[in-house]
Amino acid sequence: GFCNPYCPVTAMTVDVERDSLFWFTWNGAFPAIHSLFRSDLDGGGVTLLGSSDNVVLDIELDRANQQMFWIDAKLPDGLADHSIRQVTLAGSDALELLHVIDGKPINDGHLAVDRSSDRVFWITNNRAIRRANLDGSEIQDLVMVEGDSTVLGDIALDLAAGKMYWSATYGGIVTFPAGVIHRANLDGTDVESVVSVDQAAIGAFAIDFSGSVGREILPEPAAASLGPAYPNPARNSTTISYSLARSATVTLTIYDVLGREVETVVAGHRSVGDHASGFDAGGLPSGIYLYRLQADGFSSTRMLTIVR
Repeated sequence: GFCNPYCPVTAMTVDVERDSLFWFTWNGAFPAIHSLFRSDLDGGGVTLLGSSDNVVLDIELDRANQQMFWIDAKLPDGLADHSIRQVTLAGSDALELLHVIDGKPINDGHLAVDRSSDRVFWITNNRAIRRANLDGSEIQDLVMVEGDSTVLGDIALDLAAGKMYWSATYGGIVTFPAGVIHRANLDGTDVESVVSVDQAAIGAFAIDFSGSVGREILPEPAAASLGPAYPNPARNSTTISYSLARSATVTLTIYDVLGREVETVVAGHRSVGDHASGFDAGGLPSGIYLYRLQADGFSSTRMLTIVR
């Protein structure tokens, strides 16, 4: 309950040792201002620590060194202009570690930091997992995941075992989604699947290092899944994909960042399977919008950027 439709939360992390939450919101304007907040775990003591002109997509804490890292993307330049930054837990002394302009957008980007070797790993939206030194040198593509409709989700490191994990959802509008968590060496070799779930997407996940290894993971299949809009950013029109695990009454609605309804794209009963709906954005001003799919108790919202 820290925010509302007027200030969507774009990234969040928890510092359990200090009973703290850190999160970013955007202000609902364009160009956007993204603000960094800290609070107690019970929601009290909310403090504004700082802000960024770019959309912040993921945060990771370095508790030992009293620092945090985040990955952000510049709007509205196709989200291919992105940076990885380091800042103190007090929100001061922000330092840009890595700045990349390479046509590989990261609008669903996540990162993981290995302080033992001062390297950072991150996901780009063209299905690549990349690694670089924290000084910005030696950028490498470690893994390229095949499939035009594949969406990579989260990434995490198991440094003790020398492994990295990432989630991927395969299928998109072609088949039912299949969620997979993959594992590989930190150099991208020996890729294998450790969790696979049919008719369900896997986005964010976490690794439990407490020793409870080998438990079976049985996520409940979702009634639907909402895919990316393409193109995104869009100028005049875009196509939004979604899949239904069973027939359902569906609404697909566009909102502005103030939570006001802009247009209902889909309203009615749809059959099981994959769907794609076009949205004419020609009459809308530049800015950030949200599109929400609701179906049979399922609800999911994603971001759409309109540029002129």
